[in-house]
Amino acid sequence: MIPHKTKHGAAALARLKAYEGIPPPYDKIKRMVIPDALKMIPHKTKHGAAALARLKAYEGIPPPYDKIKRMVIPDALKALRLQKGHKYCLLGKLSSEVGWNHYDTIKELEKKRKERAHVTYERKK
Repeated sequence: MIPHKTKHGAAALARLKAYEGIPPPYDKIKRMVIPDALKMIPHKTKHGAAALARLKAYEGIPPPYDKIKRMVIPDALKALRLQKGHKYCLLGKLSSEVGWNHYDTIKELEKKRKERAHVTYERKK
């Protein structure tokens, strides 16, 4: 999927062009997620501020959560939610094009985590 073909990808590339010649504004992906969530959550209300305070953003799966059994929410699956032909973009891929430098590192760490999880699963069998 080419991010600049989507609405959000075009906005990200416009932000990138605004920062040409100077260092990119984001060094961590969570610093991109929080401001975007701030725009979507009614943060000036009491319940919106509480929701924003509960919001946590991580790169990959952090250590306390990688040992917890993960659940699949069927209503949130991409295959069920997105209609055929609708455009989408991945946050990590989009961030790497805007200036985030750790996309490949996270993919490598996720691969190692899956290998460890597979070994653990086979041991439990």
